[in-house]
Amino acid sequence: MPGGAPVPSKEEAENYLRPWYFWATHSRIQPIIKAAKTIKSHWDGVLRWFESHINNGILEGINNLAQAAKAKAKRLPLQPHFRCDHLLDLRQTPHSITHVKQRGANNSIFLS
Repeated sequence: MPGGAPVPSKEEAENYLRPWYFWATHSRIQPIIKAAKTIKSHWDGVLRWFESHINNGILEGINNLAQAAKAKAKRLPLQPHFRCDHLLDLRQTPHSITHVKQRGANNSIFLS
């Protein structure tokens, strides 16, 4: 963690979150109650981070590429021979994305 603070274990995190959740749901502050219920609905995933330290940043980056390609496609004239995979130029993606591969006869893009 930034500042050199040790990352708590999953058990320590859960021991902290349980009383916080109780306090938050009894706080009578609607935005806090809503946030607490959101965290509760993702409880296992929140605690899983304390074991894996994996987040969805790479997935968000890939989604951003797809959204940019869709926006670019809307600006192009319709051409029957034009394929969407021409829009996804994966050579410009960050090098940390190593699980994206091109496969198939039409160079369709799949995640593996």
